[in-house]
Amino acid sequence: MTDDPKSSYSTLYDILFYANDETAYERDEPDNRKKPFEALLKRIDHALGGEYVKYATHNFDDALIGTAVAITENFVVRAGRDEDEPFTVTVTPLSLLQSISLVQDPPAGFVAHGTAWHGATVVLEFDSGVEKAILPGALSSGRNASEFAELYPALLAQLR
Repeated sequence: MTDDPKSSYSTLYDILFYANDETAYERDEPDNRKKPFEALLKRIDHALGGEYVKYATHNFDDALIGTAVAITENFVVRAGRDEDEPFTVTVTPLSLLQSISLVQDPPAGFVAHGTAWHGATVVLEFDSGVEKAILPGALSSGRNASEFAELYPALLAQLR
C-alpha cells in the first residue's frame, strides 16, 4: 500500500511551520495563533492554485504580524500583515527575478553549519514595482537552510 502524496497545503504547512526555531504557534497547548496561521496558509495555497511550495520563510511575531514568503517553481508569494490589518497575499511570477544578493547578516540568516550559506541572508529583487523578498525571514532552522540550498539552482536559472 502506498501513501498518497501530501497536498500542496500540507507541504506549505510543514515548510512554513518549521521555517525557523520559533514556531508560528504552540501545538501542545491552546494557542490563538493557530486559526489565523491556518487561514493564511489556505489563502496562500489558493492564490498559488495548489502549486507546490519548494521553500518558505516567515518573520511572524507572537501576534502573527509580519511577512511570509513562499516560492514555487513559477511564483514568489509575499503574504504580509501589519497590526490591525488583514493579511495581503501578492503573487509574483518568478520570471520577473532580476538579481540575487547574498549578505552576511547575523543574527538573521541561514543556520547551515559547515556550508557557505551559514549566516547568509538572501535578497531577491524583481522588476520595478515588485517588492523584494528577504530570505530567511528570521534565523532559519537547519531544515529551512537545506530547503533553500535545494531551491537555489532554480533561482539562478531564472537569471539566465
